[in-house]
Amino acid sequence: MDRSLLNEDCEQRWNLMRDNVYPYPDARAIEDEAADWVIKLDGDTPPSPEQLDALREWLSRSPAHRKALMAMAHFWNNNILTELSVPLGKKDADRGKQDRLRWAVSAIAVTLLIVIAAILYTPWLLEDKNNGLYVTAVGQQKSIVLSDGSNVELNTNSQVNVRYTGEYRDIHLLQGEAYFDVAKDKERPFRVYVGNSRVQAVGTAFTVYARGADIDVIVTEGKVLLEALDAMMIPHSQRDLVFDEQAYDKSKHARELGLLRAGEKTTVMEGNADKATLAEIQEIDHEDVEQGLSWRRGFLSFNGESLGEVVEEISRYTTVTIEIAGPSLKNIKIGGQLQVGDTESMLDALEANFGLQATRLGYNYVRLSTATN
Repeated sequence: MDRSLLNEDCEQRWNLMRDNVYPYPDARAIEDEAADWVIKLDGDTPPSPEQLDALREWLSRSPAHRKALMAMAHFWNNNILTELSVPLGKKDADRGKQDRLRWAVSAIAVTLLIVIAAILYTPWLLEDKNNGLYVTAVGQQKSIVLSDGSNVELNTNSQVNVRYTGEYRDIHLLQGEAYFDVAKDKERPFRVYVGNSRVQAVGTAFTVYARGADIDVIVTEGKVLLEALDAMMIPHSQRDLVFDEQAYDKSKHARELGLLRAGEKTTVMEGNADKATLAEIQEIDHEDVEQGLSWRRGFLSFNGESLGEVVEEISRYTTVTIEIAGPSLKNIKIGGQLQVGDTESMLDALEANFGLQATRLGYNYVRLSTATN
């Protein structure tokens, strides 16, 4: 076997092992913090909204935090009962008094357990402060850093609804395009919903573009699982705004379409779960990836696309309507970079380099035709 290939294979295996090493939480520190929370919750006054917010954030850090709090509450309960156990040799009257006190404190401890259980299993208490709707206007881009360190970059005229809980990291792409750089968290899957489809990833980077009835996906790091979901799981009028993790998690409602790896792209052609199909998975080189994601650097890159395709892409970034005068012009091949959001500069570049003339017929209407001398 070629030694260079062997070395390359070993290096890839090492990188894979290294990338899957996760920091182990400090169990003692978590236990100490859990004890502090139990003491606060067992106080004479109910926890304040600020304390509940802080507890919600603490619980969302990992399943170990939630388990530690419940375990500490059980320990608190058992420890109180142990301390109140009646010593041998006490008189019956003292024993009866101790029994009454023991049952009173036991009731308090049980109430504390109920309160903690409600906090642990009430979804809205585990929701993240970053949750909500994020929107970009036409020609605008926005970068969002979420609480787990994941980054979402929204392209022009896009909307995402973020919902993080203690169990899942869910994002619903309502329209447009977004690039996701996902922080590793083995305990909480990162899932992107688009209509009736789901893109699930852990520790990876990819872009999703909701293009009409189709969904374009490009993976730059790691891999993602593409699935079709049952369109009847939630009402159509609510589908864009409501997440139902328990329903979505039922495997009978999801159909696997394929696995997409780094350096690959594909299109999900939507229907319901029985009709959605996956286009051929294509391998793309670094230059193609850079071209597809050039909007993140403020440019649109083209490499031989037709003028019709270029105008369609430009139109995503401007409110100006661009008409192409004559079907023959639509087939002109365009190459180069155009600056995002600057309609005049884009039109100037088309005029200067491709023999076109841009005529403004109204405030928001431009016609492209063959330049005349």
